[in-house]
Order: sequence, then C-alpha cells, then structure tokens
Amino acid sequence: TAKWLDISIATEIQRRLDGGLKNIDSFNIAKVMLAKADKFYKLLSPSLDKQLDKQLKEALLKCTQSIGKSANKEEYIKNQQIITELLKSI
Repeated sequence: TAKWLDISIATEIQRRLDGGLKNIDSFNIAKVMLAKADKFYKLLSPSLDKQLDKQLKEALLKCTQSIGKSANKEEYIKNQQIITELLKSI
C-alpha cells in the first residue's frame, strides 16, 4: 500500500510540474503549481533514500528558479526531465 501511495504522490508531482511548464511565463500560476509540487515532494521525502531525496529537492528548486519574468524554459525542462527520471525509480 505504501508503494502505491508513493507512486500516486509522484504522479501528482509530475502533474504539477507539467502545469508549471504550461504556465511558465505566468509567474503567479507557475509559482502555485510548483508550491503544490513541493508540498507533495515533502509528503514523499521521508520514504526516499538520502541521495534520491537530495537530487529531487535540488531539481525542484531549479525548476522554481526558472519561472517568472525572465523564465528559462530550457532549464525548467531539463530539471523536469531529471525529476521524471528520479520519480520513475520509485
């Protein structure tokens, strides 16, 4: 059951990241999407090993730094792909 809960949370993180990418030029919307992704990450974090947890946290932070007026879509996509690969290992 715990494994399926983790998979469900990972899916929610991915869904929020997709929403952030779709709204990358609209800071307020993207910020809300990434804030929700971060909340789901915090639910998932205790069940991750330290290495995976650190990598996931860093990639989420880089996605957050990529949004806004001077949005860096390439950086966002790069880190979103990192997160996707990390979440696949769950």
